[in-house]
Amino acid sequence: MNNQEIWRTFCSKNEYRAKYKDKYDRFPYFLSNNDPLKANVSEYLVEEGLKINYPDNRKFAALISHDIDYLYKPKWTLKTLLNQQFIALSKANFKKFILNFDNLKRRISSNLSIDNILRIHDKYGINSIFYFLALSKEEQDFNYNLNEISQFKDVLIKRGDQIGLHGGHKAYASRSKILQEKKYLESTFEIEVNSYRNHYLHFDISSTWKNLIHSGFKVDSTFGYSKVPGFRNGMCHPFTPYSLTESRFLDIVEIPLMIMDTTLFKHLQLEGDNAFNLIKDIIDYVKSLNGVVTILWHNESFIGDSLEIYEKVLDYLVEQNCWITTENHLLKHYRTNKYFEEMNRIIDNLFPSP
Repeated sequence: MNNQEIWRTFCSKNEYRAKYKDKYDRFPYFLSNNDPLKANVSEYLVEEGLKINYPDNRKFAALISHDIDYLYKPKWTLKTLLNQQFIALSKANFKKFILNFDNLKRRISSNLSIDNILRIHDKYGINSIFYFLALSKEEQDFNYNLNEISQFKDVLIKRGDQIGLHGGHKAYASRSKILQEKKYLESTFEIEVNSYRNHYLHFDISSTWKNLIHSGFKVDSTFGYSKVPGFRNGMCHPFTPYSLTESRFLDIVEIPLMIMDTTLFKHLQLEGDNAFNLIKDIIDYVKSLNGVVTILWHNESFIGDSLEIYEKVLDYLVEQNCWITTENHLLKHYRTNKYFEEMNRIIDNLFPSP
């Protein structure tokens, strides 16, 4: 890549003039000029002298996150209950007959419980960030009220985990909607919320960062592809985005999303060793550039094969002496060492006239 191509990749210039979007109004990865598995911009930064050091002489870091889309099991209708009770009685399964009545109650699914995540993380002694939806009942994908799950807030804060806003389907394009959801989450949980990721990775290059800045957010972690893993703008480091419409670096940090469970299992249909090996290759590559591996593992993926792969990934990160940390600690480290200023200096000298 020449300097102009690296500049265009970093700024995601193609996204400003996207001719096509998918049904969720997302920029399709195949319209990018950049190979999503190549962090070309980070490679250039390293070649130009960027040297990121991490605590205890570690070569790279990792941030783990969880989008909490669903917690509650859907309640059975009376028709479903009657059908299931008929089946239970026909098999003389009286225990099942009694337990079936529980399905008329609203309750958190054992397969979706945040406790499943915490048990694993207690085992490894690590922390992560949890993104909660702040939706009203009439909105798409509503599953829980924040006030009915506020008990999780105290547990997470006490452990040292972080909480962010998981913006609803239409929030990314509406400053007022983002601010409304932010206020709802902050007032219910009684905390300040500075970090954001949009549901379904909805993102618009021209407006989303600006909407977040004006709503008081300091960090976003939406910027990744849903259909493929990798590096949307060639970066495997947190960065301050550059706006081509305003010709300046924006006052927000983007922590680009690289690895998501649904990308691997749903969109790519990967299983077992194939899924793990792809994650491993990304980890090795990011380590070689002293970058930050970002992993999104939904709470519904803490069972079965997906849990087995997740633990295998954690084992590998530990084996590679990775700094598995929180967003706050990572950004404090970057700011203290002025890594953002150094990256911006190199980028600015790369091709200063867009």
